Amino acid sequence: MITMAFDLIQIANSIVLPNKEFLNIRIGIHIGDVVIGILGVDIPRLCVIGNSVNFTSRLESSSEKNKVHISNEIYEVIKDNEAYDFEKREHIILKNIGTYDTYFIALRSLFKEGNARVEQSRAEQSRAEL
Repeated sequence: MITMAFDLIQIANSIVLPNKEFLNIRIGIHIGDVVIGILGVDIPRLCVIGNSVNFTSRLESSSEKNKVHISNEIYEVIKDNEAYDFEKREHIILKNIGTYDTYFIALRSLFKEGNARVEQSRAEQSRAEL
């Protein structure tokens, strides 16, 4: 899931919007219980509900552009994985939920290079448009 999040950011950053800016996204990841059901007869819809859905939504909305924001629960599962670097965010207020410690996560190679890959891709695309 985390690798997919970084892939999505990289893909989004390669998309040029009509105003000539690049698409930026925010991602929140959490783990927990959910309830899934199909609602409706004429137009059935898949619905995912639960506190975990709300928590994840709040992680995304309190994130920063092109960053992956994870809960403490995710951090505890992957904290020993050497592929990632973590930036602790203390006392983050999540609307209608409360105050939590959360983390930004980065792939170790991307963290050390800054966003060099993204910036290089953007520069190449800008040159191609000229």
